[in-house]
Amino acid sequence: MKTVEKQTSSLNDIFLKAEGFAKLYGKNLYEWLEDIGVVTAEDYKLNLEEGNIELQDHTGVKLFIQIKSSVMDKLIDENKVFTIGKFVATRDEAGEYNGESWSVAKGVIKLFAY
Repeated sequence: MKTVEKQTSSLNDIFLKAEGFAKLYGKNLYEWLEDIGVVTAEDYKLNLEEGNIELQDHTGVKLFIQIKSSVMDKLIDENKVFTIGKFVATRDEAGEYNGESWSVAKGVIKLFAY
């Protein structure tokens, strides 16, 4: 059993020391900070094609909030209750999605529906 403990400890050390120098696949880009509210189906318009929900206040001002990708990967019920949360980017990252380039700077705070 000591071999397994030693290997696990060694792997943990490698991952800790690799952060910032190597791309860690599967690590969340955003970290949860706080929840700011809950919306029901009566509160939002669901746009699965764009991957967001649209909120509109009593004056007509609109807010579009991206749905977390982990939620988009599941079947979303039209009556889903979404929690709106603030998340912070844990690292700089860039890529391409559906032919569109994107980038995120470490420390940027973003709202997500989940």
